[in-house]
Amino acid sequence: LLEWRLALELKERGMIDGVFPIMIGDKDANGIYSSYFRDGCNPCPRSIVVHSVETKLREHLDRQGLGLPYEDDVTISSILNAITSNQGGYLRGEMSSSLTATVTGIMNMVNNFKQARRKRFSTNSV
Repeated sequence: LLEWRLALELKERGMIDGVFPIMIGDKDANGIYSSYFRDGCNPCPRSIVVHSVETKLREHLDRQGLGLPYEDDVTISSILNAITSNQGGYLRGEMSSSLTATVTGIMNMVNNFKQARRKRFSTNSV
């Protein structure tokens, strides 16, 4: 939860370009993974704030000289919703083909961010 919270905070600050969550379905007796959303694997957390996570977040930000979080006291459900709203990957079906698709998705995302960054810097240097 802390890592998700920190990733969202850094993305909001423009310090990272994206978050790529990997949603994993349930594994059946044959080793086949189900569909994360269709089969109800997505948890439904309560709308509560975990104060120990918020405290640790502030410690990490302070240690890096980044000040306070942009948003205080974010609930578990808000964090999960924000993470899963990012385009990510899914482990479903057979493991090796699913991993290949997920790795390809991560590589595509990184390449898209690199291209966008190059374009942004080349436009700014003119």
